[in-house]
Amino acid sequence: MKLLQKNKGFLIIIAVFILVIFIYKNFFQAPGAGLAGEEIPTVNVGSDVLELNNSLESVTLDQSVFATRAYRNLIDFSTEVMEQPKGRRNPFGLIGVE
Repeated sequence: MKLLQKNKGFLIIIAVFILVIFIYKNFFQAPGAGLAGEEIPTVNVGSDVLELNNSLESVTLDQSVFATRAYRNLIDFSTEVMEQPKGRRNPFGLIGVE
């Protein structure tokens, strides 16, 4: 009995919480939402990607493009990336501790 008197407020809060959940489920939740036995319609996710892949596999590249004068006159403007010093082994570790 002393245990019930000590935890009376806690038990009331739990009872009110359960009552609120019950009221929400019965009156405010959409009907039929979340039924375990309900069949979920399947969707073919990625079917458009597979179709695109199949169409790209049939594409052929004319090798004579690389022999044209316009292709041979292209200039490479790429720059060489210089070697940079390595950073810390663990960049997220504490500073001063290795």
